[in-house]
Amino acid sequence: NVDADDWILPGALQTLYQRCEKEQADILVFDITRMDQEGNLTPARLTQGDFFTSDKERMIKVFLGSTCNKVVRRELTKDLLYSKAEVNHTEDVLFAIEILLRAGKMGQITQSFYIYTVNLQSITRTTTPTSYISSQFVILKHMRELRQKHPDYAAIFNRIYQQLTNWLLEVLCFSKSNSKEEKLKTAELLHHLTNDFPEIEDSRAIS
Repeated sequence: NVDADDWILPGALQTLYQRCEKEQADILVFDITRMDQEGNLTPARLTQGDFFTSDKERMIKVFLGSTCNKVVRRELTKDLLYSKAEVNHTEDVLFAIEILLRAGKMGQITQSFYIYTVNLQSITRTTTPTSYISSQFVILKHMRELRQKHPDYAAIFNRIYQQLTNWLLEVLCFSKSNSKEEKLKTAELLHHLTNDFPEIEDSRAIS
């Protein structure tokens, strides 16, 4: 998944494919390099150390988030619930969960193969709390469906709920919206979200 203003480095696909084949890995996570509006490049350092594992919990933190720095075996992407979800925020979480549950051997490497353009007007940076929270209803609804299908992975889902809580708190803490109407709407949505989905950590504190 390459955004229109990003690009992958020359030889990246061949190198990543060969590494996956060598390790017989279903998933491979690599690092990215951020480019700002002036063209300055900064390593993101999203991955810490090279390793391969079958421990799904170990991969949760590095595998959640954007799909831009992940290689996934094609067979794992068939008939995903992710493809049916109509949502604009954190939709990659659904993709990540389903792939993680299906994967056998997984790995990460510290080498960067992707240039990510920091766009200050992107939906990630301009979203409002109400828009973000509205999307979480869809995400959490589908997560319940997945959890029912995979009851043996309760610990993994609990870790993912913790991460969703952290992201939600970040949106609330760093939002630049000062509109009274926006704040009231945000409070109302939070009330419904934490009531409908008690899986969210510290729901009372968030409200």
